[in-house]
Amino acid sequence: MFIFITNSLSPILIQKISHYNNHNNIKMLQKKVKEMLFFVFFIAFIILSFLYFYGNALIKILYNYNISSNIIKKYIFFFIFVYIEGPIIAIMQGLEENKSLLKIILFSSIIKLLSILIIPYITFIKANELILISHIIYLFIICLISFIRIKKKLEIENSIKFLAIIIIMSLSIFIIFYFINQLIPL
Repeated sequence: MFIFITNSLSPILIQKISHYNNHNNIKMLQKKVKEMLFFVFFIAFIILSFLYFYGNALIKILYNYNISSNIIKKYIFFFIFVYIEGPIIAIMQGLEENKSLLKIILFSSIIKLLSILIIPYITFIKANELILISHIIYLFIICLISFIRIKKKLEIENSIKFLAIIIIMSLSIFIIFYFINQLIPL
C-alpha cells in the first residue's frame, strides 16, 4: 500500500545516478544517494506511522475486515524495507552494479526459501505470519547488503550520523502520530 510513492522515483533516480557515475562526480553521487534515502525514510515513516495508528479503520473501510490488523501492527515497522528496496535497487543499477545486484537478489531468494522451510518449526510463529516474515527477511538482506555495497563504492562517510538523524526523525514522526491519535482516535 502506498509503495508507488517511492517506486515511482526509481526510474528518475537511475538516470541521475548513472549520469553522475559516468562523469565520476562522487560528491554529487553521495549527495543524491543521501537525499534519496532521507526522502524515502521520511515518506515511509509517515505512511507507516499512519497505518500503525489508523490501520484498523483503513482495513475496516476498505475490506470490512479487521482480524489482520493486529498482524499489521505487530510487523508494520519492518515494512520500511518494502519502501527502501526500490530506490536501493535503482541506486545499484545507476552505479552499474547489476552483476552484484543479481547475486544479492539470488542470495536473498535462497535465504527466503530456507526461511519458509525453517520458520514453521518455530512454535511461537503462526502459520499466517510465515510468508510475511520470510519476505521481511528477504527484503532486509537485499537492503542491508546493497547499502553496504553502495557505502563502499561511494565511500560515504558519517553514515552513523546519517542513520542517527533518520532514527530521530522517524521517532519524532511516530510521536507526532501518537499524539494525533490521542487527540483524534478513530
